[in-house]
Amino acid sequence: MARAADVDPTLVNYYFSSRMGLLKAALEPPEAFGEGIAEAAKAPLGERGQAFVEAALCMWGDQANAEILSSIILAASHEPFAMERLREVFSDLALQAVSASLPDGAARLRADLVSTQLVGLAMTRYVWAIDRIADVPGERVVRLIGPVVQHYLTGTLGGDASKGI
Repeated sequence: MARAADVDPTLVNYYFSSRMGLLKAALEPPEAFGEGIAEAAKAPLGERGQAFVEAALCMWGDQANAEILSSIILAASHEPFAMERLREVFSDLALQAVSASLPDGAARLRADLVSTQLVGLAMTRYVWAIDRIADVPGERVVRLIGPVVQHYLTGTLGGDASKGI
């Protein structure tokens, strides 16, 4: 791997201890990832859905952050260690921040539902760049998706879903 990148393999071992250490370092999300979600979680509960969507757009709108996040997602699609690391990071930085800010017993389920929207938005808008969603102005994305996220945060969950998982 180091030779393919025209790098002395001893440098990989020196800085990262191993190939796995290098991979772990490459899978670290930008600081803005956790900070943006944590800041959005502080918004008043009735405005939090919009705040989470705005935070996601802001994070992905920064080219450097988008490249790192896209690389992490793509690595996770074919590398089991990367997938496990993505789960850990996402759980630690995003799901905990979302669920900790919610008042009811279904907080973790609600956070998981929010993640379906935010991850889906990231995949379709930034990773796959599906033109119909990639080209929509950010303000409109917030108006379209924010209410869905808000429903997951505060709305009635169907059936026995309100009991959590």
